[in-house]
Amino acid sequence: MYRCNLAAAVIVVVILRCPVALAAPQPDLSSNLANTLTHVGISVPVLTAASLVVVGDEKQRQVGRQSADALVVTAAATRLLKEITDQSRPYDPQATDGFPSGHASITFTFARCIADEYEDWGKLAYLWAAGVSWSRVRREEHSIPQVLAGAALGTYIADRSIHSDGGLLKGLIVKETPLAFTIQPTEGLITPRLSLWHTSW
Repeated sequence: MYRCNLAAAVIVVVILRCPVALAAPQPDLSSNLANTLTHVGISVPVLTAASLVVVGDEKQRQVGRQSADALVVTAAATRLLKEITDQSRPYDPQATDGFPSGHASITFTFARCIADEYEDWGKLAYLWAAGVSWSRVRREEHSIPQVLAGAALGTYIADRSIHSDGGLLKGLIVKETPLAFTIQPTEGLITPRLSLWHTSW
């Protein structure tokens, strides 16, 4: 748990280092916050997933592997959709990689994976994802629909990874569940029967 606390402390320090407007609206200060969230937005979930795999306990390693599986697939799907849709960005009408937001898809993927095992940390991860997504709109890197599409894509892929045995990459990152052997007692017999693939011995 102390490793999770360390990750949270890093996030808090990053946020506290950003100037935040407390009185009248000051666009420059808001931009600084948006810039910081954008620049570290993807690195926080990626580094957290990697550290869970490397230094976590068994449960944390599994969550890290699950996150890594979903993050790899999300990154590939996001890139593919960018190539297919050729949408522009608000600040650059000539750009062709506006849809969907990769920052939103990556951060929401991680948030969904974390929330599946750690409810409290999941709330923090979702808050981080929302903040990063806001920063993309604030900086005019993406429109609101592009960010919402990224969030939906990331959440969907993470959910599919969580509910797939061996993850979406079929055991490449996530360990597949070992085959379970069941021993069924047979009525009238002292010796139990071992069932495997509907064959009895």
